[in-house]
Amino acid sequence: MAGIVLTRRSANLEAAAKDKEAKLDKKPAVGGERPKLSLPGVRFFQDIIAELKRVVWPTRQDAMRMTMMVIIVSVAVGLVLGVVDYIFTIVVERIQIGGA
Repeated sequence: MAGIVLTRRSANLEAAAKDKEAKLDKKPAVGGERPKLSLPGVRFFQDIIAELKRVVWPTRQDAMRMTMMVIIVSVAVGLVLGVVDYIFTIVVERIQIGGA
């Protein structure tokens, strides 16, 4: 029983040593690629391009529908704010006239 444990332990130690060697080795694995050397700014833009390729863009119909919703909500909020401003203007004018 002790021999089996030692054998497994030595196999694990050998595997760990090989993993450590592989990490320290600068050469790429068979069929692997070397990491590309690039300027910091270039890497940033490469990441942006890669991220944009993963984006699920809306269809034209979805974009039109969402644009119309934004326009409608903007007009509605503008009207509400205009009415509130008008009411405050009337209240302030009456306070100023009544207090003078």
